[in-house]
Amino acid sequence: MAKFTKKRQKLFISKLLETANVSLSASTCGISRKHVYRFKNMRDDSGEPLNKEFSDAWDEAVEIAIDSLVEEAWRRATGGVEKPVGWYQGNPGGIVKEYSDNLLMFLIKAHRPQYREKIEGGQLIGDVVIIKQEPGYVGSTKTIVPKRNIK
Repeated sequence: MAKFTKKRQKLFISKLLETANVSLSASTCGISRKHVYRFKNMRDDSGEPLNKEFSDAWDEAVEIAIDSLVEEAWRRATGGVEKPVGWYQGNPGGIVKEYSDNLLMFLIKAHRPQYREKIEGGQLIGDVVIIKQEPGYVGSTKTIVPKRNIK
């Protein structure tokens, strides 16, 4: 295992800032994902972080990278993406601009809690969870959603 030098730490943080991907960032500097997590989470006897500067830089890099993802999602949802259509003999016949309703909904849910799904208890059946919707919900009284942990 390569030593996680200051130079490698900077490289890791730089790649993390660009990608928000711990595994890719770790492999870029020749360190395992497990090793960088262990390094980030090392504590002294009193519970204080041993590598606070690195840990803080990691957290900030992830926040900035995620801000970039949100910015790109906003652009695609509201500004659209041009795509070629109507191919003929290898050439597009035109261009359409597609907008993403899904990205727009994710952005709304991220900033408006009232638009998020609410799970208040649930009943596990096979690979799905059947839940009741919130009072006042207009629609079905039961919804099938993908199985996941319910708290």
